[in-house]
Amino acid sequence: MNNFTYQYPVRQHFGKGCTESAIKEEMARVGKNVLLAYGGGSLKRTGLYDTLLDWLH
Repeated sequence: MNNFTYQYPVRQHFGKGCTESAIKEEMARVGKNVLLAYGGGSLKRTGLYDTLLDWLH
């Protein structure tokens, strides 16, 4: 693999119930491709993974 540097800005949204609107706002701003990075599996265990996929479609 060739050496490279990857940098991306981070935007954080805070507030009860803001997740769906934040996802849709960001997708409208940046496009339709996303990278979901998660760890130990709690994202899938809690059902949030499936919810995110629904919002992204």
